[in-house]
Amino acid sequence: QGGSLIALTVSAPHSTVPPVIGAAESSARQSITVAGLTVGAVTRVNNIAAAGNVIGQSLAGGSLALTGAPVALTVSLGPAIPNVLDDDPTTAGNVIRNAGYVFGTPQSQNDCKAPGLVEMVDPQVGTTKPPGTVVTVTVSTCARTPGGGGGVPK
Repeated sequence: QGGSLIALTVSAPHSTVPPVIGAAESSARQSITVAGLTVGAVTRVNNIAAAGNVIGQSLAGGSLALTGAPVALTVSLGPAIPNVLDDDPTTAGNVIRNAGYVFGTPQSQNDCKAPGLVEMVDPQVGTTKPPGTVVTVTVSTCARTPGGGGGVPK
């Protein structure tokens, strides 16, 4: 007896990728695992976002992926102290505030290295500190003072 031919399409199971940008890394990992996916490579970068928060993911939230597929994450280390060396104090203050830090009262050092420009930053440029940390700059001056000082302009 003749039978009917039935076409059967087999597809691999898919999972919906959870949106994890803005979540804490631990929560993001849990959401990805619960969705049937795996956590892929994790890259850590300095960013104005709070340390430990996810700022990027390789597969868009809401998209479909093969079950078990890796989702790579980019996680914030928090902001780094910006390099404002050789900037004038006004520019340095704006850059520091835009990075999420508090601009402290500028100090001065009478050494004539680069009068009017930032020559030191505390905490050190490139270090990671919590938002709201006070960042103080030291500005070179070249003033002649009684009893010496001021050096020779360069």
